Amino acid sequence: MEYVAEAMKDVKLMGYAESLEESLLALSDRLMAVKDSKAIGERIQNEMLDGLFSNNDDLVDVIEIQNLQTWYFRKPQGPVSTRTRDLYHKIEQLGISEEKIGEAHSKADGDAGRITKELVDYKLEQQLKTVNVKDAAHACVRHF
Repeated sequence: MEYVAEAMKDVKLMGYAESLEESLLALSDRLMAVKDSKAIGERIQNEMLDGLFSNNDDLVDVIEIQNLQTWYFRKPQGPVSTRTRDLYHKIEQLGISEEKIGEAHSKADGDAGRITKELVDYKLEQQLKTVNVKDAAHACVRHF
């Protein structure tokens, strides 16, 4: 993945790096479809995400990368959005602040805008759950 990140900086190698990224993404999808190799597929995807964020680009620039969007929209979207949760936690792991996510949301459009909207909605939903739990705890304490 380090090769891909470095190759993306070189105009001559960029096409090869993008092709390799696409191939790794497709491979990880196939691996994740088989129970015995799911962990390997997840590892490839995590490494790929780390590589996308390794250039210290602006968050909106990273979210606008086609391979990140492809990865994101290939992941299933259910009642609990695993794709949004996974991306949010990766961003959080890398130390990117909520403020940066908000800034990216204000700058992004198209699919990148959709991704940042889902990230903002996810964070708001998490905060609302926290508030509801705290309110319920306070109500229980007052009841006794």
